[in-house]
Amino acid sequence: MQGDVAAFGREIQDHISNWMETVPIKSITNRLCERKAESTGFAIDMTQNVFCAVSEPLALMSKGNVGAPLVQNGRLMGIFKELYPKQPEGYLPHKLNIFIFASYYKDFILDLRDNF
Repeated sequence: MQGDVAAFGREIQDHISNWMETVPIKSITNRLCERKAESTGFAIDMTQNVFCAVSEPLALMSKGNVGAPLVQNGRLMGIFKELYPKQPEGYLPHKLNIFIFASYYKDFILDLRDNF
């Protein structure tokens, strides 16, 4: 899956931008995500509700962007969950963007739309 993620970028001296930006991003298999994590000394157990996404050139989300949408052709496909590994803080190119499939929340979203 390929799409665009919208988030607030980080600028010089770790300042968070006032402008939302988008970056093209693509998912990788859960097995490849687990292998990438293991190659850096961290283990991750991917469940069926989450996926990793990467970009070229490198784009990493930050904890301030939790909940950011991953959109494909105008359709919500995922919601940013976390950057992994969580430690150490700061920019490290081996970190992985972890998303939750939007379908995980489908019933909840439809209930809100239809009943409130």
